[in-house]
Amino acid sequence: MVAVFPPLLLLVLLAECGCSASSSSTFGAKMTTLTTSAGAGGSVAAPTVTQRAWQSTNLRTFHHFDICTFTGCEHNDGTEGRGSGPPSAFNPSAVNASQWVLAAKAMGAGTAVMTARHEGGFALWPSKFTNYSIAHSPYKGGKGDIVMEFVTACRKHGIKPGLYIAAGCDAFHHCGPHPVTSPAEYERIQTGMVEELVSGTYGVIEYLWFDHHGNPVNSTSPFGPECPHMCDPMSTSLWSSIDQTVAKYGGQTLRGGE
Repeated sequence: MVAVFPPLLLLVLLAECGCSASSSSTFGAKMTTLTTSAGAGGSVAAPTVTQRAWQSTNLRTFHHFDICTFTGCEHNDGTEGRGSGPPSAFNPSAVNASQWVLAAKAMGAGTAVMTARHEGGFALWPSKFTNYSIAHSPYKGGKGDIVMEFVTACRKHGIKPGLYIAAGCDAFHHCGPHPVTSPAEYERIQTGMVEELVSGTYGVIEYLWFDHHGNPVNSTSPFGPECPHMCDPMSTSLWSSIDQTVAKYGGQTLRGGE
């Protein structure tokens, strides 16, 4: 069992028990391991430098932007006629990412997280792994990139950018007009999308939020029986593949799941 302590408590424990600390590299970050002077009870993993920085930021904001912003749907299932919309439905006329970020900053937030791609599958960046993206919308003639606008605004105003992507829950590729039925193909698409976000085009992304992480196979779908596989992992190696991708390209990027 691994215990994680906040930095202040960690220092107190070191002083009280006479522990020593050593470091090892895990996913591009330094993991400090504490070993008691008595040598009994094994070792305790302490927060990495990245995790400590995350803990010190007490307030974060979440910005949900999607086709549903304009059509009134809740999840968006990636198809026409079931409460969602096609890419043509996404054509905002007055996007101001700096306004979002400045509002977060005024609240005292140190990090802002935006839905790069919600459960419906519509990507707010021009992904090469799907035709259900901003590149196929009329926004800026198909040349828009909301993710880039968001991360640029974050850095301009001193806010750390984070992104949400529901890799295990993609309605367009689960039950859209041309659903992906091969677990390997679904994994290729999802891993490819994550790689696009963390491989450098958008700079350092502090935090990736993976919604529906680890939902059991045949779990209840929020879209009803007509889409029975929504949010199923489809591939047992999906999350391992994504983790390896983030570790390879993302460096200090933290990963979280719900």
